[in-house]
Amino acid sequence: PFTHWTLVERDRILPGLDELFTRLGTDLPSALAIVTGPSRSADIEQRLAVGVHGPGDVHVLIL
Repeated sequence: PFTHWTLVERDRILPGLDELFTRLGTDLPSALAIVTGPSRSADIEQRLAVGVHGPGDVHVLIL
């Protein structure tokens, strides 16, 4: 979809990745995606294109 909305509870927000991996410990899920910004691709003619994959807009509603 062009726009992605996410609902997240305030107490599930962590200050950084260190806290995330401390909380997860060694019992990691079989799939884990950490998205840090828009995608970057240089697949076509080696020209950098930003934001090619995924939604154009991301909105997070904090509950």
